[in-house]
This record gives sequence, structure tokens and C-alpha cells, in this order.
Amino acid sequence: MDPICHTLVGASLGATGLEKKTRYGRATLIVAANLPDVDVISYTWGETAAYAFRRGVTHGLPALIVLPILLALLVKLLSQIRPGADRDVSLRWLLILSAVGVASHPSLDWLNNYGMRWLMPIVDEWFYGDTIFIIDWVMWLALIVGLIAAWRLRRETLRWFQQPASLALMFILAYIVMNFGITKLAEREALANVSADPPRRMMASPVPLNPMRRNILLEYETEYRL
Repeated sequence: MDPICHTLVGASLGATGLEKKTRYGRATLIVAANLPDVDVISYTWGETAAYAFRRGVTHGLPALIVLPILLALLVKLLSQIRPGADRDVSLRWLLILSAVGVASHPSLDWLNNYGMRWLMPIVDEWFYGDTIFIIDWVMWLALIVGLIAAWRLRRETLRWFQQPASLALMFILAYIVMNFGITKLAEREALANVSADPPRRMMASPVPLNPMRRNILLEYETEYRL
């Protein structure tokens, strides 16, 4: 997904009540939700190198362990430089929040047809969710509304599942499941229409703006058909 979506997800996770577990909780979640995209630095090596490196090492399963540890230790170190008077920084909660935020990033990236390499650097294999377009206005809107409502109700005593941000995240989860079903339905319908000439492989690609639509790409021995 795009950086705005990752940032909104990190902020929404914090607004469920997680950000109150420790000082710098909100900042930790937002940074963690974007941290795997540190591989954007590969663009300085050229576009070809960037395409080879992106959504790889910093997005793979080993990074889900290493990046949260590094981030939590960095935040803890910075907190010692600028200690706060209200409450201490919990390294345990920094680790938990960092892990949650970092894990959200490749999970969302996998949903696109750009793909994700979950097993890097061990195995260089791409995995594709083909579920959500890389920039999705429905997800933006739901998360923004949830954050605005959370800010307006910040003085209310609500349990975590009553928090507007929690409701927004649950809506997003249901929206993702719905889109996964749409992709599978599109694939089934497309295969039925070409049953007389079945392709080697097929992709049902989400499109901008309209979450109900899919572009179908069919791969044959000597050609592609859209």
C-alpha cells in the first residue's frame, strides 16, 4: 500500500488504546508501520536495482523480528536522552508496538498485485494477494473518519472494541475479505469464459477507484490477453 495508508493504519492502531501503553507509543506505531519501506533508499542505486531490492529483505519474515527490536531499542535510547516526567518508557511495550506496526506493513503490501517476498533473504519468491489496489480511497476514508472520531471522543471512557479507530480497522478487515472474494469470483468467471482455451496462468488485477472491478490478464504459451 501507499505510505499514507501505512501511516493511517499505524495511527489507527495507536488510537485503539495501544498508544497509551507507554510513552512514544503513537510515534512508535506510526514509524513501525512505515519502517519496512526503508528499502526505498535503493532508488538511489537506479530504478533497476530498486525493482530488484524493493519489497524484499526489509519486508521478509526475518525483518519482522529484526526491525522491531532495532526500533524499540532506538526509541528507548532516545527516551533516555529526553526523559519525560509523566511516566517511564516500557521497553517491553515498545517491542510489542514495534512488532505490531512492522507486521502490518508487509501484510498490507501483500494485498496488491505488485507482490511481496515474504521469505527474503532466504528464498527469492514473490507472493501476490491481488486483492486491493495499491492506493485505495475506501481505506483512506474509513481510517480518516475513525481517527477524527477518536480525536473528538478522546475524553470519553470507551473500551478498546468501542473505539472509533477499532471499528474503522474492523471495517477495513471486512473490506479486504470482500475484495478477496471479488477477485476469486472474477477469476472463476474469467476461466468459465475461456474454458475452451484455458490459459497457463491468470491474474485478476484490482483497478483504481472502483473496488468492484478487476482487469483480467491471461498468460498463454506465446502471448498475453487482457
